[in-house]
Amino acid sequence: MLSSVASGIANLGAWHAFTFGVSGSSPVTLTAAVDGVPKLTASDSSSSAYAGAGGAGIGATVSGILFDDFTLRR
Repeated sequence: MLSSVASGIANLGAWHAFTFGVSGSSPVTLTAAVDGVPKLTASDSSSSAYAGAGGAGIGATVSGILFDDFTLRR
């Protein structure tokens, strides 16, 4: 794990928008926002940093989590 942060979500029963970004190659910079509010920026300059083309996905390990309108942009 490169970093973690509290989401700041007060109402867990409402829909929220999550945005994730990846840029660069050395270091690779990861960003995350909740409802348009930046929450996290992390950099990975290790030799195992993922810098190539590939896929993306999203998942949850807690029951009752729903995903709607997942969009992947390049």
